[in-house]
Amino acid sequence: CDNAHINTLETGAIEDIGHKIEIVEDEDGLLIPEVIDKFVSERMNDPAYFHKPIPKMVYITNSSESGTIYTKQRLLEIRKVCDKHGLYLFMDGARLAYALAAKNNDLTLKEICDIVDATYVGGTKCGAMFGEALILNNDDFKLHFKNYIKGSGMLIAKSRFLGIQFRELFTDDLIFKLAEKADEQADRIRRRLKEQNYVLATQSTTNTIFVNMDYERYHRLKHKYNFCENYKTDDYINVRICTSWSTEEHMVDELINDL
Repeated sequence: CDNAHINTLETGAIEDIGHKIEIVEDEDGLLIPEVIDKFVSERMNDPAYFHKPIPKMVYITNSSESGTIYTKQRLLEIRKVCDKHGLYLFMDGARLAYALAAKNNDLTLKEICDIVDATYVGGTKCGAMFGEALILNNDDFKLHFKNYIKGSGMLIAKSRFLGIQFRELFTDDLIFKLAEKADEQADRIRRRLKEQNYVLATQSTTNTIFVNMDYERYHRLKHKYNFCENYKTDDYINVRICTSWSTEEHMVDELINDL
């Protein structure tokens, strides 16, 4: 979708190595199976398709850039479309722990890994110093994978420290407990925003909140809080509020009071 990280915030890195990103219509940050099917079918049935990039992989993000999450049904439907057209399915999991901890989530990590070809559990957004835990479900990706790591400049000399972080994060489900705490704090903020008649711009259920804030409220709060500005209109500024593994309850209490 158009707000995917690889399209907006990775300095063109994906296209720099020879791939083409194609944007399709989304639904609050989530890709739509029927739209994927239509796009690929039309592309491959185009008489001049050989002039255009051939689709090979569907890239989804969970939780999405809008803070929304994929249901098991939608993920299975996307998988069906991928199988129909011979496409790989990759899930960006930078915020996967927060998606799995959301109250409306109906997927387990095991179920996700059985459905997608590859995903990862993001570490840095859950307190790790660096790294992601990559999960490859498709054997096609496993052959010579270490060579690809080395060839793309991603081999870390002291990679045992990366492993130690995830050993600790996965012990007693610590990473998911931290994510659940962050999601619960975000829920508290969302409830307060609704009580005070702020307009929520997405149907987020995770640790990320997008709110349309009128200029009076924005200028009153911006000197105290580090809002991420997304876009402006004549009437409001769309800002992002994030909780995380390190968000403490008293911080949320203070924000709720100021809202």
